[in-house]
Amino acid sequence: GGSIANCKGLAIDVKPSILAFNSKPLGIRLECNVDCVYRARLVKLPRGSTTLATSGRLAAGTFKRVTFPNRAIARGSYKLTISLVQPVNPGTPLLRESKPFALAPPR
Repeated sequence: GGSIANCKGLAIDVKPSILAFNSKPLGIRLECNVDCVYRARLVKLPRGSTTLATSGRLAAGTFKRVTFPNRAIARGSYKLTISLVQPVNPGTPLLRESKPFALAPPR
């Protein structure tokens, strides 16, 4: 997973084997080719402010459904974003975002 030892000058890039955004239920499906650290955000549009965020660590080849804290969310347009980086020998961070989608609170 690239995390056994820090090697000076070694930069390992994360290439997700699974990366899928879901607006219902809200979350991200993720599997990395190497150990990775992720930071996921629910971003309110058009301002770009963070409504919800979560972060964590994932071992290489392990599937995870990234979920967000269970909080009330205002009606509006949003997008999901995620950044991935190898924690011990970090390469260029991988940044991805979903297409915009609408959320409405349950009645």
